[in-house]
Amino acid sequence: MTGIHSRSRPTLSAIAFSLCLFLPLVLLTSGCQQDREHSKAASADASEVSQNRLDNAVSSLQNTLGQQPLETVRPTLRWEAPATREDGSRLYISDIKEFRIYYRLRHQVEFKAISHPVSRGNAFTLNQFTPGAYLFSVTAVDREGRESRRSDGVPVDLI
Repeated sequence: MTGIHSRSRPTLSAIAFSLCLFLPLVLLTSGCQQDREHSKAASADASEVSQNRLDNAVSSLQNTLGQQPLETVRPTLRWEAPATREDGSRLYISDIKEFRIYYRLRHQVEFKAISHPVSRGNAFTLNQFTPGAYLFSVTAVDREGRESRRSDGVPVDLI
């Protein structure tokens, strides 16, 4: 038998042994890929759940503190109508024609005024003002046009 090499055939036990090593490796690799995709989806779900929990916690805290979400919060001036005139006599709300809201940027000297009818109440939302550092004060004007002294100035920083 010269020139002919005899090949030995793998035995059944060798094939079985190879399959025992190879098959788990294939299953493990495919399982890892499936686990990786599942892990990405689970991570995205966990992130969404976490964000929802954070949003709910912030909302709950704002409700506890009596605050509104930032998108809807508008600074508002509030004041009480005077009950007496400067001479000490009684002043009824029906005697008041309007309130005047005086304002200026703090670095300015001159005040500007806005008329605010009594029918609108004793609050004024500052949504028409641009950002800046303001000083506000309020007066009451009676039906005869007499104006009270200005209230103490209230500083308001609008951002």
